Amino acid sequence: DVEEIPLTDIKKDLEAVINQIKNLLSTYKKGKLVTEGIKLAIAGRPNVGKSSLFNALIGYERAIVSEIKGTTRDFIEESFNIHGIPVKLIDTAGIREAGDKIEKIGIEKTKEKIKEADIVLFVFDAYEGLTEEDFKIYEDIKHKSPIIVANKSDLLLDKYEKKYYFKDIIFTSTKTQEGIQELENKILNTLGLTEDTDSEVYINIRHQTVLEKSLKLLEKIYNNLKNYENFKEILMLEIREVKELLGEIIGEITTEDILGNIFSSFCIGK
Repeated sequence: DVEEIPLTDIKKDLEAVINQIKNLLSTYKKGKLVTEGIKLAIAGRPNVGKSSLFNALIGYERAIVSEIKGTTRDFIEESFNIHGIPVKLIDTAGIREAGDKIEKIGIEKTKEKIKEADIVLFVFDAYEGLTEEDFKIYEDIKHKSPIIVANKSDLLLDKYEKKYYFKDIIFTSTKTQEGIQELENKILNTLGLTEDTDSEVYINIRHQTVLEKSLKLLEKIYNNLKNYENFKEILMLEIREVKELLGEIIGEITTEDILGNIFSSFCIGK
């Protein structure tokens, strides 16, 4: 005779598998950033040093730097990496009331790029302080939870003397390189990417689809477990359905191997 497994034990096992699947699902976005790269946009009004900051981050002069407002009339993209993680950096046109049709098109493209970005740097002039124009731009992009950057900090005698509206500010200077490394670390930390990222397990979109289906079925079984008290055969069939779904990712497996194998087949790190 086969020994019958108590429902309490089945419940415990289901909880373990559900939690493991949830943990794996939570890695999808992070894994996409690591493999496909971070889309990082720099936003702010004209002449706050966005192009200088762009050049400082990528490590060479790619964007034209000028005291003339509106020099960047279209967006500029360049790739670099932060601690081995690829980044697509976008220097956008300064957001303001457009002076002509070409500039208007550039500003509209800027807004599109900000919408597509994984993370946004909101840059203002630390020396001039926050202006009404800055606040208008911030209102437009605050839904992206931007990193606040006070640029041109080398012009300040005492960076803590001025009172700014924001609490969490990174002061940067492209002349002295102050704050550049701190900003890079902040970008990664904000996205949940750390130095240990390359040793983590990530799933792709195919894994995500299968795992979401499996999770839905397992949660249905878990929430209705008492109803299977006298219908163990149905319970077995439904668990087998989940096992077959997971098999689409990891191949034919036995029940004991589910948790062990589920990790071994996913892509590791970058």
